[in-house]
Amino acid sequence: MTALPQPDAALQGTAVVGVVMPAHNEEATLPGVLTSLLAYVPADRIVVVNDGSSDATGAVAAAYGVRVATCPINLGVGGAIRVGLRLLLRDNVELVVQMDADGQHDPADIPALLSPVIREEADLVIGARFSGVGDYRVGPLRRVAMSILALAVRLRRTEPLTDVTSGFKAMNRSTAELLAGLLPFDYLGDTVEAILIVRGTGRRVTQVPVQMKYRQGGSPSHPTLRSIRSVARVLVAVVFIRARSAVGRLGQR
Repeated sequence: MTALPQPDAALQGTAVVGVVMPAHNEEATLPGVLTSLLAYVPADRIVVVNDGSSDATGAVAAAYGVRVATCPINLGVGGAIRVGLRLLLRDNVELVVQMDADGQHDPADIPALLSPVIREEADLVIGARFSGVGDYRVGPLRRVAMSILALAVRLRRTEPLTDVTSGFKAMNRSTAELLAGLLPFDYLGDTVEAILIVRGTGRRVTQVPVQMKYRQGGSPSHPTLRSIRSVARVLVAVVFIRARSAVGRLGQR
């Protein structure tokens, strides 16, 4: 393996940054992802959660000197992120970045993603696709589902967010501690429901445009039918949270 790059100067002198990266059968994509990421964040502050992989994901990640947490079974993205957050929070990490291991998220966007958190303008920042940066596209069915979820989140009176299913985000330590204990294990729990959990505690959520790449290898872990079921489950959860909040307000009168 070639010599690893030094962390980028754009993050030098800021609060201590850690990265959590769930990975399920991503041995093909991890070399490129980690090589790029190590230009911004030191290896000992990167946690790759090997989420029940059947390939060499764990060994590939370990070869780059990053910390590897291995789950004996597949927990799902939310569960894997909880594992990674808890491991990171054992140290003096003050800012946390969550990103995917499939090569779609560009580590070059990390400084911009962290900027609102560092300036204390937000507690959670979403890396928003389809915001005028790059040419990433999704199919019509997925696009409709994403629009419905964005509308459902908006009806919860949150800040206007155009990309509520993005898995690329940054947060402060307090928010990381919150999600380490409450993040749902299910698919989309780490995105849509995470936003609702954070916003429900009065924390500030915003977004910044990022350039999304197409998957660099491997295959998506959620086929179309399962994704549709997950969207339906999240919509029910949004309605339930909304109804529960209304009942709580009535009880306070």
